[in-house]
Amino acid sequence: MKKFIPQTFNDFLAIILIVGIAVLWGLQGKGLMTFPAEVNGGLIVTWTLIIQYYYRKGPPGVEKHNPPPTPTTGTDTTPVVK
Repeated sequence: MKKFIPQTFNDFLAIILIVGIAVLWGLQGKGLMTFPAEVNGGLIVTWTLIIQYYYRKGPPGVEKHNPPPTPTTGTDTTPVVK
């Protein structure tokens, strides 16, 4: 299995933020730090968005398959020819 090595500054920054936020949550869980609810909400949003971006990101050089749109159902079933 190939190890993940950050290729760009954005990848490196994402790793630092994910680890940093997890450490902050760990410190808060141990009672060493406390954050207001607003800060915790911001950390949750930031962590979630970064994880979603990298989870959905495909391998480089591979295009995502976009299936053709399905026809809409309605009263008129005549196909549209362009």
